Amino acid sequence: MRTLASAAALIWTILASTTMLHAACPSEDAGLLEARDGKFSTEIIVENRTSRPIQLFWINYDGERVKYADIGEGHEYSQQTYMSHPWVVAGPKNNCLGVYFPDGQPRRIIVENVAYDVSAGTIWNDADARAKCPKVCKDDNAKWTGRWKTTAQGQMSVCNCRSN
Repeated sequence: MRTLASAAALIWTILASTTMLHAACPSEDAGLLEARDGKFSTEIIVENRTSRPIQLFWINYDGERVKYADIGEGHEYSQQTYMSHPWVVAGPKNNCLGVYFPDGQPRRIIVENVAYDVSAGTIWNDADARAKCPKVCKDDNAKWTGRWKTTAQGQMSVCNCRSN
């Protein structure tokens, strides 16, 4: 009975938050990221060297993303923070590009064209991936790398894309 209730809750969560779906960083999925009490002030500088806009999210005390900035291609953004506060850099569709922790001195994070995962709904096999992933990546102004994986059996898969 508990399994059925858990499955129903998961389905409701997916349906209720379809606009918020994103390919989370593995440490987000595992519930390992959250801000701790901030005692030591520092700074992060995020430099976008990709060919598309990126986003900067602070991971709050509940382990949830809080959007701080949209950073256009060729631009940088400076943010005061604390050493115990994790940050996520994401692509235009909220797909994780990396998790970063501040240092005791200002930290420069350079984001270059990298491969990243984009949510693609359910992909059943390689033939299905070959049909779906090129379009999913193209819609994100990227190219499919030929890799994909299932993140929630029978519910969600991701295509691995590389920025143009």
